[in-house]
Formats: sequence, structure tokens, C-alpha cells
Amino acid sequence: MHVGSGQKLLRNFDFIVEDGRVGFIDLEKVVAIIGIEQIAQLTAVIEKRGSLVDFLRKGRGLTNVKLEDICYRIASQKASGSVANELKEQYHTLLKGACIPGSSLKGAIKTFLWQKSATDDFLQSLRIEDFKNKRGKWDSENIDKKLFGQNANEKVTRFLKIGDVHFEVPKTGVYEVGIYNKQFTSWAFKEGQYFLAECLPIGLNGYFEFKIDGKWMNKNIEKHPEKWKKNATYNLNKTSYDFLKDLNTYTLDMLDAEIKELEGEGFANDNVGNTMLDNLDKVFKLGDNIERTQEPSAIVRLGGNSGWTFMTGNWINSVPTNVIDENNFTSIRKTIQRNKQYDMNLWPKTRKMTTKGMPLGFVKITIQP
Repeated sequence: MHVGSGQKLLRNFDFIVEDGRVGFIDLEKVVAIIGIEQIAQLTAVIEKRGSLVDFLRKGRGLTNVKLEDICYRIASQKASGSVANELKEQYHTLLKGACIPGSSLKGAIKTFLWQKSATDDFLQSLRIEDFKNKRGKWDSENIDKKLFGQNANEKVTRFLKIGDVHFEVPKTGVYEVGIYNKQFTSWAFKEGQYFLAECLPIGLNGYFEFKIDGKWMNKNIEKHPEKWKKNATYNLNKTSYDFLKDLNTYTLDMLDAEIKELEGEGFANDNVGNTMLDNLDKVFKLGDNIERTQEPSAIVRLGGNSGWTFMTGNWINSVPTNVIDENNFTSIRKTIQRNKQYDMNLWPKTRKMTTKGMPLGFVKITIQP
């Protein structure tokens, strides 16, 4: 699981890889070691994007400097042999360290609510103008308002309250992530487009608040029924157990479609692709076991590198052709592809995963009264 802090770090400048560990360099510690009088030399190295480690060990003769002496955090290196220069940092809080922000988890759940609320009748009622902003550009904001409410005071999702997920020992690991791309009939990682990602590893357990404030929502519906969207309130106005059951079913449907599509596209023909499919199948079996045992849990996918399909629920492909014709759909697809255009049926034609074939972003939520 990787939820980014927004920071992209550079090797030997912001972080150092050494002896199976990744250290995140602390400039205040570096200054404390070299002394304030050496600030000019340090600044020169920074401006040239030089190696701070080489500056300390070779330039200043501090050959015995350890990671603990110059770093504010140390993670496990899970990408041995990687020469990637860029690292995407995991989100941390100042007090409790690495965590999953409640906003990220809520965003993933909102995607599920979008899919459930965007019924065939709703999609059929849309006009082409609903897919555009005031400047005439493709935008989903109007549809969001139709689904969940016109403004912050009328948003159905305000009654879904999710706190940050904290972990007691949030030891992170650094993994190499690549872009697995289909060209013609074969799959391969895009050369030169690897990066390192600081992640929460498999096996962590954390606690957080999960609350559907149905009582407050129903009071609002009684007072102003015209302001609250019926489809969205119906899907939210359930017990936490039933809500998670629907969420788990949604994830299983997404996973099943993903696995079948990738299998049909020859994803398993390569060892890494085959490993990725095996891992997706393991996640599917976990979710299927939840359904069979009626466990009060759900599998959900969120965070960085989880892919366009899971980030959006792939809802745009469900819009009827009489609402969006082929030309408009092609234009929307080109916008989503950042003005690039390809005519392959597979869309999107890339998947991000670790170079060992591990998908990112799957978590299991379980209710404990």
C-alpha cells in the first residue's frame, strides 16, 4: 500500500540506499555534524544536486557516518539491485508516523458509492453537457453533483465518517514499481520508467473510526427531502455490516473483470505477469471467503498505483451510446490519456505493479464493535 505524501525524493540527495536499508536524509542532522561554518559548501552541493553522502564521507572525511547519524527515518530496502533515482514517499503524520489517511479510504469508498448510485436509469438521463465544465472541457464535477449533492452542505458523503488508519509499528519498505505495458501481443515493463515507492508492507494491522451517521442523515432527509439524492442516500442508509457486504461484492466484481480481461490479453504469458495474476487471484479468494462466511469485512483497493480502473470504477464505459456517441467517447478517452491516442481495445493498456509482480493497494476492513 502506497499513499503518497506528494514528495518525490532523489537518490543520494534526499535518500541513500545502503546495506539493505533506505535512509531519508535530515539536513538539520547534516548541518549539526559539519558545523554551521560549512553551510556554504553544503549549499553548493545542494544547488548542483550532488551527493550529500559523498560530500560527508569523501569531501569532509567523515567515513564512519552512519544512516542513523544523518537520517530522520530508515526503511527496509525491498528492491535490491534497483538503480531508480526517484523515490515517492509514503504519507506520514508527525505524531504517529506512517498511516493511511481517512480521506484516501473515503475516496475509494466514494468510488464504490458512485458505481452503485449511477444506475442505468441515471446514466440514461444524462446529457452531453453534464460531462463538461463551464469552459466546455470534459469534467465529471456536474455528474458528481447530480449523484451526491450540489454543495458541501448537501453532500451525502458527509454522513460517511472515516478516520486515519494508524499502525503501532509502521515500519515501511521501499519497493521498485514499474509500468507494465502491452505492445502488440506482448507485455513488458517500460524501459527507464521505474521508480521506488515507500510502502506499508503486507501484514500490518491498524485501527480507525468507521461510522455511517444514519440518524443525522435521516433527520436531514425528513426536513429537506428535495436536497438529498435518493440513490446515494439509499446506498448509504444501511447498517455498517450490510454496507461492507456491498463494498466487498463491488471489489470482487472489479477484480473478476480485471483478472478475466488480463488473462484474455495474454498477461500470464510472462513470468511477472503470471505472478501478478496469481496475486490478484489470492486477493479475490480472500474476498470470496468473506462472502461465503458472511464475515463483517470488505476488501477495498486504494492509494497510489492502484490503476485507473479501480480509481474510477470504470463507470464511463457504462454510459449508453445514445448519451455519449463514439466521437465524444473518443475525445473523452483521449483527455483521460493526457491527449495521447491509441486505438487498442484494451483500455488502459498499462498496469503499475512492483517489478516482482505484486499489485499495490488492497486492504481488508473488518468491523469490531
